[in-house]
Amino acid sequence: MPTIGIAWTPEMFKNKLVVRGGYRFSSFLEGTGANLRLPLNPPFFIESNVNYDASKAGDIRLGFADVIGAGDLTGPRTGSAPFYQARAWDLDLRPQFTNQYNVALEYQLGKATSVSAAYVGNKATHLIVPHEANQPLPGTGPFSTWTNLNDRRPLAKSLPNVGNIALTESSGTSNYNSLQMTARHRLGGGLELISAYTFSKTLTDNLGYYGCGNVNSDGAYWQNAYDRHANFGPACFDTPHNFTVGGLYSMPVGKGKKFGAGMGRAADLILGGWNINYFAGAHS
Repeated sequence: MPTIGIAWTPEMFKNKLVVRGGYRFSSFLEGTGANLRLPLNPPFFIESNVNYDASKAGDIRLGFADVIGAGDLTGPRTGSAPFYQARAWDLDLRPQFTNQYNVALEYQLGKATSVSAAYVGNKATHLIVPHEANQPLPGTGPFSTWTNLNDRRPLAKSLPNVGNIALTESSGTSNYNSLQMTARHRLGGGLELISAYTFSKTLTDNLGYYGCGNVNSDGAYWQNAYDRHANFGPACFDTPHNFTVGGLYSMPVGKGKKFGAGMGRAADLILGGWNINYFAGAHS
């Protein structure tokens, strides 16, 4: 996991300019969600789905017989038999690769004031993602003539009672690029100020196993399992503009301060040592 950093102060700028840069490569196997473990397949675990007629009442006397009574998963599918959710792992699953890099310039404007600008980015490949491995294929001709959705699944003949197959694989990609600018006034006269602005873009082709909360309303799978690059675009957590400003002001009251320098300990405990700070942020 190599990490390299440099810092350089050009003499021609009278030690007021600092150039910094860094690079890091990291790799680790991500978490994949407990719901996609192989033991959740039959015969250890059976998850099925039956669509009922909402206009008719169910019969409690049947119990779960009409749900788990489909029997052999490889046998012929009947109209009342449920479809099973299956889970699989890519045999070539591998840890993700992330390259991180940055270049920054910081310039001293005064004894306590500096400004900086940096490019910060990263690129990640082999991200762990869920993949619908049995997604129905499109039919031919007018849509009204297409056969049943489940009959168009690639494994419909070999596994007729299996619907969705959640495949764990490492094919996701993402990248992040940003301009990060900061202005800082270090503590002087009791006042410290800092403001920062980031202009960035995050692109990816998959939401990952955990999605983005309510953004994940369409599920974590690609819209088209056979063309994952069609999902490449801004990530659900992409924030192009992010601005923050904050500050701290130490009140000049108390022992050794401008006001009340000679006050006693009791008075100093009550009146001295106070400060005011604020923070505000805005983002797109």
